[in-house]
Amino acid sequence: MMKQKSNFFCKVAPLFLVLAVAIALLFVRPQPANEVIPAAEIPAPPKYQPPPEDVAIRLPILVYHHIGHAETWRDSAYKSLFIEPEWLDEQLKYLKENGFESVSFKAVSDFFESGKPLPKRPVLITFDDGNGNNYTNALPILRKYGFTATFFIVTNYTGNGSFMNEEQVHELVAEGHEIGNHSVSHQKMTALSDEALAREATRSKEILEELYGIEVTAFAYPFGKYDERVMETVRAAGHKTGRSFSGKDAPTITRGNLLNMPVVSIWGNLPMKTWDKYLFPPTPAPHTPQSPY
Repeated sequence: MMKQKSNFFCKVAPLFLVLAVAIALLFVRPQPANEVIPAAEIPAPPKYQPPPEDVAIRLPILVYHHIGHAETWRDSAYKSLFIEPEWLDEQLKYLKENGFESVSFKAVSDFFESGKPLPKRPVLITFDDGNGNNYTNALPILRKYGFTATFFIVTNYTGNGSFMNEEQVHELVAEGHEIGNHSVSHQKMTALSDEALAREATRSKEILEELYGIEVTAFAYPFGKYDERVMETVRAAGHKTGRSFSGKDAPTITRGNLLNMPVVSIWGNLPMKTWDKYLFPPTPAPHTPQSPY
């Protein structure tokens, strides 16, 4: 009899144990697990802080057209657009030896938008129109001194006559140079109708972005001609900066003139003593901690 009772308890004991555990689980409230958020979804703290509204930086913007030797029969106005390669070499050497670092227009707009720092001595090196001698003569000198530049392209000119072709512009992009918009057909934009003006600012931007797979946010006004209507059209087309064709020595850039940025125009073979005056004027300009030059 005792043996039978022992066998009975051996059989039912596991059932009682399972039942006890089940009842206990009914009264035990599970603790919610900590929610795991993928690292990619966690917002990072801002890396930079936008500068004060009234901040200003000294930023020489150099404007070149042709790098080469003009034909002797050309008139003086046309010849003035030419800089001999030897002079460009001397000028870029000067920049390198004096601690200048080339930047893009995007870097400038990024500084004013987010506070992303600029170099201590920034300089913008720009070439207008997309002339072929920019590729054949200027590019090797830029490479020599480790500078990048902004090439403002007239889209109707690309691949025609003495202008750069698409393959050459692709190479500029691959080497880290900035491509800017210089309109569809290089007309005086102040004289255009609203419709024609919008096309010159918008269609050229679309073409450049489609051809080269880039974002184009810099515009250079053909002939330096612009007014409030032109600037608003350029801004509405998606550009963040607009470069003029006139200015004072070592111009000062602020939020207020990002769409009409003044420049240092390089006419003819500018003597180095004059070059020094352009970049180091006697009157100091405002500066910022991020860009103390």
